[in-house]
Amino acid sequence: MRKNDELYLLIGKVESIDDRGDSLHVIVSYDWFNRGTAQFEKIHTRIVFRDQEQRNDGKRPYLWATWAREKRITTNCVIATVVRFPGDNLEEANGYAVHYNGIIGFGVDEMHQSPRHAVGGMVTWMADKVDANGQPYLSMGIAAGKDRYNNPISTIVRVRDQKLMEQCKRQLAVREDGTKSIAWFKCGDVFVYTRADLVEQTMYTAFDMVKIGTYKNPRQGS
Repeated sequence: MRKNDELYLLIGKVESIDDRGDSLHVIVSYDWFNRGTAQFEKIHTRIVFRDQEQRNDGKRPYLWATWAREKRITTNCVIATVVRFPGDNLEEANGYAVHYNGIIGFGVDEMHQSPRHAVGGMVTWMADKVDANGQPYLSMGIAAGKDRYNNPISTIVRVRDQKLMEQCKRQLAVREDGTKSIAWFKCGDVFVYTRADLVEQTMYTAFDMVKIGTYKNPRQGS
């Protein structure tokens, strides 16, 4: 997902980790759609995190490598990273942030006239609904981790595209054994409304999705 002219949100499976002291190198794999061949290709990108050197403006430097280490990245896990590709290929990128879940906002720029968001988390429920105009849509509850104050983040993602609705139902519905899916959604701007209990609720409309894993509460048994 493109954030602006330079930055992208890249979601991939961690293949290897190499801490070189002055930098942290993380190789991730992901499926990339080749528009020329109209086929998906398996891509490997080395993401390099480095701490920013002392700044001349007196502000604290950004400690990209230190913060990435604090995420305790392990092989085979799936991470969402904000990256910049310095070259013309996808072989290596500079990394600036690591997320396992959450809501990431992309502001307005020359290419995008309205804010966009990436929403990542566990799908806790799913329901078919109809709007005031009689148009069907799919609504999903998303547990998107916790905020900086350790409070749980929950939101609603809705899907109107018929093809994406069917994909979500097929891949993300809660299973009979209690297994729930974890996914990232590419969304537009946030919509906020007040529920019947007078609590503000956020909602996002998704136009793409990628499933990254599943979770089952061990207390539920086999």
